[in-house]
Amino acid sequence: MQSKVYFTSDTHFGDHRVLNIGKRPFASVSAMDEELVKRWNSRVRAADEVWHLGDFALAKTARRSSRS
Repeated sequence: MQSKVYFTSDTHFGDHRVLNIGKRPFASVSAMDEELVKRWNSRVRAADEVWHLGDFALAKTARRSSRS
Protein backbone atom coordinates (compact mmCIF):
# COMPACT_ATOMS: atom_id res chain seq x y z
CA MET A 1 0.00 0.00 0.00
CA GLN A 2 1.28 3.45 -0.93
CA SER A 3 2.10 5.80 1.94
CA LYS A 4 0.12 9.01 2.27
CA VAL A 5 0.93 12.53 3.44
CA TYR A 6 -1.45 14.22 5.86
CA PHE A 7 -1.61 17.80 7.15
CA THR A 8 -3.39 18.69 10.38
CA SER A 9 -3.39 21.28 13.15
CA ASP A 10 -5.12 22.35 16.33
CA THR A 11 -5.65 18.96 17.93
CA HIS A 12 -5.11 20.55 21.36
CA PHE A 13 -4.47 17.27 23.17
CA GLY A 14 -4.88 17.71 26.93
CA ASP A 15 -6.23 21.26 26.67
CA HIS A 16 -9.47 21.74 28.60
CA ARG A 17 -9.95 25.25 27.18
CA VAL A 18 -10.87 24.00 23.71
CA LEU A 19 -13.93 22.17 24.99
CA ASN A 20 -15.63 25.57 25.20
CA ILE A 21 -13.90 27.49 22.40
CA GLY A 22 -14.79 25.22 19.51
CA LYS A 23 -17.85 23.60 21.08
CA ARG A 24 -16.26 20.17 20.83
CA PRO A 25 -18.82 17.48 21.74
CA PHE A 26 -16.92 15.84 24.60
CA ALA A 27 -17.71 15.63 28.31
CA SER A 28 -14.04 15.72 29.32
CA VAL A 29 -10.52 16.26 28.04
CA SER A 30 -9.73 12.56 28.40
CA ALA A 31 -12.78 11.66 26.29
CA MET A 32 -11.68 14.18 23.65
CA ASP A 33 -8.10 12.87 23.61
CA GLU A 34 -9.24 9.25 23.42
CA GLU A 35 -11.51 9.96 20.44
CA LEU A 36 -8.86 11.99 18.62
CA VAL A 37 -6.33 9.15 19.03
CA LYS A 38 -8.92 6.57 17.94
CA ARG A 39 -9.75 8.52 14.78
CA TRP A 40 -6.08 9.25 14.04
CA ASN A 41 -5.13 5.57 14.38
CA SER A 42 -8.02 4.47 12.17
CA ARG A 43 -6.67 6.60 9.31
CA VAL A 44 -2.90 7.11 9.67
CA ARG A 45 -0.61 4.14 9.11
CA ALA A 46 3.02 3.65 10.22
CA ALA A 47 4.38 4.40 6.72
CA ASP A 48 2.38 7.62 6.37
CA GLU A 49 3.81 11.08 6.89
CA VAL A 50 1.97 13.61 9.07
CA TRP A 51 2.71 17.33 9.16
CA HIS A 52 1.24 18.89 12.27
CA LEU A 53 1.07 22.63 11.69
CA GLY A 54 0.52 23.84 15.22
CA ASP A 55 -1.31 23.75 18.54
CA PHE A 56 -0.58 20.08 19.11
CA ALA A 57 -1.07 19.88 22.89
CA LEU A 58 -1.13 21.80 26.12
CA ALA A 59 2.40 22.03 27.56
CA LYS A 60 3.53 18.98 29.53
CA THR A 61 0.51 16.84 28.60
CA ALA A 62 1.83 15.19 25.47
CA ARG A 63 3.58 11.86 25.75
CA ARG A 64 5.10 9.49 23.24
CA SER A 65 3.22 6.30 22.53
CA SER A 66 4.34 3.30 20.53
CA ARG A 67 1.99 1.50 18.19
CA SER A 68 1.90 -2.25 17.80
